[in-house]
Order: sequence, then C-alpha cells, then structure tokens
Amino acid sequence: MKSPSIIVLTGPSGAGKSTVAKALLERHPAGLIRFITTTTRPTRPGEKNGEAYHFTSRKYFEKGVKAERFFEWASAYNELYGSDKQELERLRKQEKPILIVLNTEGAQTIKSLVPETNIIFIDAPEAELEKRLRARAGRDNELELRIQTMTEERAFRDQADFVVINHADELEQTIQQVEAIIKTLE
Repeated sequence: MKSPSIIVLTGPSGAGKSTVAKALLERHPAGLIRFITTTTRPTRPGEKNGEAYHFTSRKYFEKGVKAERFFEWASAYNELYGSDKQELERLRKQEKPILIVLNTEGAQTIKSLVPETNIIFIDAPEAELEKRLRARAGRDNELELRIQTMTEERAFRDQADFVVINHADELEQTIQQVEAIIKTLE
C-alpha cells in the first residue's frame, strides 16, 4: 500500500498560505485531508479551535514537547507551534493527500523526516507582504518581528519543490496554480 502524499504549504507570514489551504479544502473536500497543527497563540477574529489550528495553553504544549508528542515544533513570534505525530499517522491511514500549512522551519523538518513530502512555497511581492503584515497590526503586536522574519522565511524559497506567487487581487489565480501542482502529484 502506497502512503498518501504530504503537501506542505509554506512561505512568509502574510503570503496567503492559510487562505489558499482553506479554498483548496472547500473545493476538494473528498480529495484532500487537512492536517491541523497545534499552537499556543491566541485565536484571531473568526478562527475556531480545530479548523485553522488546535489552540492550547503553553503549559499543555510544553508537556507535549517533553512527551515527544510532536514530530516538529518551533517557537515563532513568541508562540509555540507543533505537529502531532499520532495525528499524522492517523491521517496517513486514510489514503488521501494530506495538506499541511507550516512555517519554513516546520517544512524543512517534515521534508527531512518524510523525504517524499512536496513543498509548495507561497510567496508575494515584498511590498505586498509588508502591506498585509501592517494590516494585521491591529491584531498582532509582533509586526516588526514578522517583517524581520519575512526575509529569513523567503530565503527558503529555493529549497521548495514548487513556488507560487500570490499577487494582490489574484487569489483565484494562485489557488488554481496550486491546484494544478497538486494534480501533477496524483
């Protein structure tokens, strides 16, 4: 039995990874499974536990780290993010492609653990990324840190299997490009 493919959407903060993932899952509910990562960050308006993330306390997350529950985890923007080992194994048994949204560090880790993972790097022009990050400033006090980290995250672009540019007002085109890439992986 062949293991299902793992598709990671990664890229800098504000590039549109979560938006693209949400659209893909809505359009292909029977063809993709969403792997939901765990985080200690507070929910943003409109987010629900178990959809974009499993939201948890720092104490609970740290217990999971000590128990080696995560196959990858990282600290980003003063919050913790991780991917549960048992959840990945459970999803792999369903024999459908698994879609994961990770930061670049998480993408590198899963690629090293599961080399057949396909990494799609979602990027945007630098000025557009900065604009998107500034628009989040009301909900996110980490603006300067995110802008600084953006350059580091974009350096991972050359290590990705595929790169898609999410230009302003071209979200539909971005989604279609990612759909076309996923179709080639089947």
